[in-house]
Amino acid sequence: MTRARVLCYLTVILILLLTALLAAAFGFITPDSWKYLHVAQALRQGHGCSLSGEYFAVFPCGYPMAIALSAPSADIGSLLVGSKLVNFLLLSGGFLLLADALRNLPAAALAVLNPLTLHLYRYTWSENLFLFACCGTLFCVARLARQERGYGYAVLLSLFLLIGCLSRYFFGPFASVLFLATWLAFGRRVALKSLPAFLVAGAFFFGYYSFNAAVTGYGSGLERIPAPESLAYLSLVFVQALAKNALAVAASFLVFLALSFRAVRFAGSSGEPADRACLFLLLCGIGYLLVAYGLRVSTQFDLFGSRTLGYGVVFVMAALAGLWLRNREQDRQPVIGLLACGLFSILVLHGSLLPQALQALRSGTFQAPWAGLADYRLRPATDARVVFVFGVPSLGPNVVADVYLYYGDGVKLLLPGMAPYERRESLPQFLARVQMHADQRCVLDFTPFPSRAAFDAALSGSYVVDWNFRKSLLAPEKVYQPSVDPELRDYLLEVFRPARLVDCRDLLTPTSTAATERAGAGPGR
Repeated sequence: MTRARVLCYLTVILILLLTALLAAAFGFITPDSWKYLHVAQALRQGHGCSLSGEYFAVFPCGYPMAIALSAPSADIGSLLVGSKLVNFLLLSGGFLLLADALRNLPAAALAVLNPLTLHLYRYTWSENLFLFACCGTLFCVARLARQERGYGYAVLLSLFLLIGCLSRYFFGPFASVLFLATWLAFGRRVALKSLPAFLVAGAFFFGYYSFNAAVTGYGSGLERIPAPESLAYLSLVFVQALAKNALAVAASFLVFLALSFRAVRFAGSSGEPADRACLFLLLCGIGYLLVAYGLRVSTQFDLFGSRTLGYGVVFVMAALAGLWLRNREQDRQPVIGLLACGLFSILVLHGSLLPQALQALRSGTFQAPWAGLADYRLRPATDARVVFVFGVPSLGPNVVADVYLYYGDGVKLLLPGMAPYERRESLPQFLARVQMHADQRCVLDFTPFPSRAAFDAALSGSYVVDWNFRKSLLAPEKVYQPSVDPELRDYLLEVFRPARLVDCRDLLTPTSTAATERAGAGPGR
């Protein structure tokens, strides 16, 4: 390996390390991130894949396992920092696997140094394990294509596919795309050599899914409701998100090309084995986008964006770069171009945060995301065993609120059913749940809301379900639906008490019953 090539590898690893350090400094923790961290904590404490003492299957357990294995202790702050280390190891490993499979260092580097990949990388999300499994799958398939005999890489392929199944449920249907891409890109011989690995992974996925269904009632741990939006709205958002994500990746590629014209050149496909690996990646990218579209138009989860479409776009564009870009000479590598591409992506993602962080450091007010976790508790503490939660204080600009940390262990947390991620709960349904838990030291927590107006704002969220083209075909209006059932919202505003805990039994007094009957249902129904 030439000195210039080693410098390219080091440049990519240093960019990933810098991004990981920024992620640890700023946090980038979402509600999903907190669930991963709490499940990892349960694993470290010997409670298995659980959350609040109950078996957890909303996300597969692979990513929390990786965090639990990397963190020095079961402390939630250590796990938070450990998750950034896990992401660094996963993406660095994925890059090395991809570079070996593609035999094209610039293409592999561009796959990880673009704004989309680094955006997903800085968050504590299982997408990072998913990408590692995809890179490992391509690595094994490419190695199988180069070898006439031996099945060692078929066994390793099984391992990467199992890791993928434990990363995200999306990997289950996506695995069929991976096998089809293997057949089309590498041919029948390689596909048949890899078939046992795919069959093992498929059997594992269906077994895991069936076990979840037996324990929780749902294969993925909760009811996946139908998509509430219209097909027209989702299709247009899909096209918009696809264009936006492609532009973000293309911009970073152009920065690379502008500073690498002496080291790389454009060349057509030569039919070499490396080109078949690029074709495999291209087919996977297209298949990823199609599977994501098909699942989202039928099932409710995150709307089209970088998290749902990002890797599909990255796979397609990295594959095209692998097919079209070649090094001019082996001892001339695009080190400066890769460095500029990585720094450009970091500035795109953190440009607005870095000045604020520097100012906070100068003034001595900067606080690491894990610093205030020990004091993040309900004050004053309550002996309630069941809490209806409507919102809790945030931990910072890049670290969202966490209900599990805020209320502590041993408390059953119930949230009102709010669209679009759940079925919208009606007033009778809500009151039935209140009555069910009323004798179990149950409270409604209004402490985060100092006024009725603040509570009203928390209940007044809405989501888009369609377009209205009546006024203009070129600038249609969005059609919204309220997240909270209007009758339930009016009732909660009626029983609201500013900054107080309200005993569930107070809602079942004659006065509250009369209010319920005015809403159209009795509390016992």
